[in-house]
Amino acid sequence: MDYSTLEIAGAQAVELLELKRVCYSSSGMYPFLIGDSDDLTRLQLVGDFENRSPGEIIHSSAAVDLSLWMARRQEEEELYDFDPAKVLGTWPASRVVRDSITVHRDDLTNKAKPRVQMGLATIDQPWHLPAVLRFGNWNDCPDAVVHCAFLQHWQREFGAEIACASSHTLECIVSRPPLDQDAALHLAWEQFWYCENIVHEEYQTISNLAAALLGANYWYFWWD
Repeated sequence: MDYSTLEIAGAQAVELLELKRVCYSSSGMYPFLIGDSDDLTRLQLVGDFENRSPGEIIHSSAAVDLSLWMARRQEEEELYDFDPAKVLGTWPASRVVRDSITVHRDDLTNKAKPRVQMGLATIDQPWHLPAVLRFGNWNDCPDAVVHCAFLQHWQREFGAEIACASSHTLECIVSRPPLDQDAALHLAWEQFWYCENIVHEEYQTISNLAAALLGANYWYFWWD
């Protein structure tokens, strides 16, 4: 398992990504957007934190008990006066829904970058991608084994597939998002333990995140 890259026009990135996604089942080359050349360099450096091979990572992910892993994360938070009710909050009157992928866009202008990188990974399943990238294992970012475990779970439950990867972000396209409040809240708690930043730094509460996930076809995660 490995991946290659090709440079494409930022303005055409989403269209080309969709075309490559359609061809994945026959080509075996899984497409994902990376960002510009600097993003590619940083993504390659991220892999230095992981010494296991992609095959070893994928094999190890099968042994991950996600419920136990999240419970341990909660135990760690409770050492610092974690208050579940405060983090949960109340269901919002309005919500902000992510309506696209963003890695190909400039953070300041929101315009497509002139040139971006597309990755093509030789993998059997979309959830194998973190293993090929050897993504994670710094600060609060889980290691690649845990990324694979969560992405396999979410691919099975929601049809979530990684569409973008940079050195500190992952974005997913979701074909079967949660359609009721209880399911969205359950998913929001899973995403909180997986990536606390999306609550602490963006949505502020689990309920706000859950409202944004309801019926949403795009997910976004980032780690410091």
